[in-house]
Amino acid sequence: MNNNFYGITYSANYEKEKLSSVIGGAWNQYVGDHFGQIIWAQISDVPKDYQYYFNRGEKNDFTVYWKSNYQFTERFTGFIDLQYRGVSYQASGKENKQFDFSVDQQYNFFNPKFGFTYQATDKQQWYASYAVGNREPVRNDFIDAPADRIPKHETLHNVEAGWRFTLSRLNLNVNYYWMNYKNQLVPTGELNDVGAIVRTNVDNSYRTGIELDGSIRISSKVLWNANFTLSQNRIKEFNEVMYDYGADFEEYNEVVTTYTNTDIAFSPNIIAGYGFFYMPLKGVEAGFLTKYVGGQFLDNTTNASRSIDAYFINDFRLSYRFQPSFMKEVSVSVLANNIFNVQYSSNGYTYGYLGGTTEYRQNFYYPQAGRNYLLMVALRF
Repeated sequence: MNNNFYGITYSANYEKEKLSSVIGGAWNQYVGDHFGQIIWAQISDVPKDYQYYFNRGEKNDFTVYWKSNYQFTERFTGFIDLQYRGVSYQASGKENKQFDFSVDQQYNFFNPKFGFTYQATDKQQWYASYAVGNREPVRNDFIDAPADRIPKHETLHNVEAGWRFTLSRLNLNVNYYWMNYKNQLVPTGELNDVGAIVRTNVDNSYRTGIELDGSIRISSKVLWNANFTLSQNRIKEFNEVMYDYGADFEEYNEVVTTYTNTDIAFSPNIIAGYGFFYMPLKGVEAGFLTKYVGGQFLDNTTNASRSIDAYFINDFRLSYRFQPSFMKEVSVSVLANNIFNVQYSSNGYTYGYLGGTTEYRQNFYYPQAGRNYLLMVALRF
């Protein structure tokens, strides 16, 4: 690849009494060449550095926004954030698989967001917001899409509301979110020829859940923090496309199976973790870190035979910070990851096809490292 990216950003701030406001924007251009060259071949007459494919993409991105915060009362604050974004994307040429393609798409997005914060007491705060977000497909979405299908842009309607509670030794945050999508681009569970995730649009889908995080200062030397997310991530209707080659593998038919209210691929319903930190001496910290990730599905069919098991891992970290006379700070850390040597996978992909009435299915997993160690030194001048 040969990539060039450049642009310009600007902003102007306004502050007066209860109002703070920012107007700004940006213009960026990205030009990227994708090409393949045969740099050496032992049994071919292909000349050195022969270029067997080439394509170029050009993306222009223009943004203008206005953000404002207003202090209505001593305890009540509101905000509004309005953004216009215009995107043009053109790409053409020959791809690695030797097919020609051409993309010429224009997008005009309006992304508003507004909300409020209410300081109920010195220790309690409530907040809520509503936002609309739009995002265009990326290059791979166009390349990997079937020849007769153009990927659509995503539209998200997001509602969030929460509560924050603070004491001298305790912090607690509770957040609820509802993310309703139109044409969300979700992973299919497959990979393309270079190992990137293949995505497809689904008409209606959502993600909703509750997030909790907090910390407790048990003493001047001991800190405990934790987080927990419980969610649902669903597609209202998903069409799985498989190819049937017939019992004698001399046919080629497309078979579509429709699933309703299925889980979105690679979206665990439970994520949790905590950290326990002990500071026995100035600059010295020992930390025990734990993470739990619930089961996930490799595709969007909620099929238990195409899934990743939940995993629970623990890490240990020991760090020491000091300030020598010749620099601001030196930090030395030793990390022991997955200290109980758990065997687990955090990602993968799946591939299947039909041979008459028989389904041939293969799942592939990315195993993660067992117990491993890392030494880190950071210098601040």
